[in-house]
Amino acid sequence: MFDLTFHFSQTFSMDEIALLQAKSEAWGRSQRQKFSLDEDALLQAKSEAWGRSRFTETGQYGCYGRGPGQHSLCVASMALLPDSEGIIVLDWMLCKLCVFGLHGGLLREFGTKGEGDGQFQRPCGVAVSTRGQVFVSDHSQHRIQMFTKEGVFFRAFGSKGSGDGQFHCPTSMCFMLEHLFEEHLVICDEGNNRVQLFLECGMFVRSFGMEQSQDGSNLTPEFVCSDWRDGSIVVCGKGENDGTEFHSVQQFTAAGSYVRTIGSEGDGPGQFRDPQGVCISPYGHVLVADYAKGEVAVFDAAGEYVQSVGGCASVWRVEADWNGEHLYVIKDRIPSGGVFFFERHNPPVWVVDNPDESV
Repeated sequence: MFDLTFHFSQTFSMDEIALLQAKSEAWGRSQRQKFSLDEDALLQAKSEAWGRSRFTETGQYGCYGRGPGQHSLCVASMALLPDSEGIIVLDWMLCKLCVFGLHGGLLREFGTKGEGDGQFQRPCGVAVSTRGQVFVSDHSQHRIQMFTKEGVFFRAFGSKGSGDGQFHCPTSMCFMLEHLFEEHLVICDEGNNRVQLFLECGMFVRSFGMEQSQDGSNLTPEFVCSDWRDGSIVVCGKGENDGTEFHSVQQFTAAGSYVRTIGSEGDGPGQFRDPQGVCISPYGHVLVADYAKGEVAVFDAAGEYVQSVGGCASVWRVEADWNGEHLYVIKDRIPSGGVFFFERHNPPVWVVDNPDESV
């Protein structure tokens, strides 16, 4: 039986309360859709400006190796801690998580290879709640493990299977705001071709399968992100139609209803060759990391292509911070791969035509 009260016994900092209140108010506005003309115009202007922003690579977390704060060539995922405390970097080969300050410097690390509590067999995804609880998808053990932000294990849930709350090789995860202060953990259940949602305590809420997508029932969800403004979910995956493999990025409502397909396969602007990660900006832009093209494609909230951020050779994952001032990308390159951060600059008018050039 799940303990439904454990996460309400914690003390919130003023920053956490402010963040939750801001998210709650934003959610309420998105449901009521009662913006004044001035508010609506300001938000639209900010959104359009962010979409055209210029980003420059300014730093890196860790380096290649096996020591403290170092990583293998298999950095699988990352997640930002609340209150700008730092960033968690997940290494699936070394089966550990490194926590860095946002401006660099190792704070701590936890996790080892194994089958016990706090141990992993190919961890693939990491997500952090606004309360600072850390969730890790243990891919080969078909479960989710939960830790405090200090790295102390306190719970695991899930088992191998196809029933509600069971998994077959879980991968990417994120949190979405369901309503007011309630967050749901969204998990790609790759082997079962579906997305599952859970309460923060680990209790199953609902799921939706990829048969609701436009590209057919055989789409395999690999990466997921959510827009905290309205709870919509963006899924990046691949599938097969008539023997031909395809990649697709699709948006769904919080309930799992298909909304739209974002971009398409190809070599042109707004097209993908090998999308490997997605995230959403504070203004609803969908960012797609294209491994083969070495760029991050930016789409607006309506799914229209805006620009591409270059200088991202072999980009593997992408994440944006809450204020939209930084992008974080994982590059899978030898021997200097890892997590890099990009800083936003103004004036925000820039489009990269050559993915080999750094913006």
